[in-house]
Amino acid sequence: MTKTERQIIFLQDFCGLILQAKELNIKVIMFDFIRTAQQQAKRYTKGRRGIPGEKIITQCDGYKKKSKHQGKLAGDLAIIINGRITWNPNDGYKILGEIWKSMNHRWGGDFSFKDYCHFEA
Repeated sequence: MTKTERQIIFLQDFCGLILQAKELNIKVIMFDFIRTAQQQAKRYTKGRRGIPGEKIITQCDGYKKKSKHQGKLAGDLAIIINGRITWNPNDGYKILGEIWKSMNHRWGGDFSFKDYCHFEA
């Protein structure tokens, strides 16, 4: 399968996940999709700058280790409850993660450091 074919399948399944969320009354917004190497590198620095309380959010630096976002094979969804974003994994992320995995994809909630909003091919 070519990269383009993988991207098409990912996009179709990602749209399907959003529709399933709607059917389950889980309100989502897509907030991060495609990234350049520079954008990924900027995210990589978070949690590594020595700022108290700032957490590491990615293991991919954008150059030596690329993110699936750079290959158009990942998307991030935030769940909205009462008009506000929630990051609580029990507010629907785990449900969406199980649906996503049933489509033979990888979910960030299963990573060594949890990234519940991340869905990748």
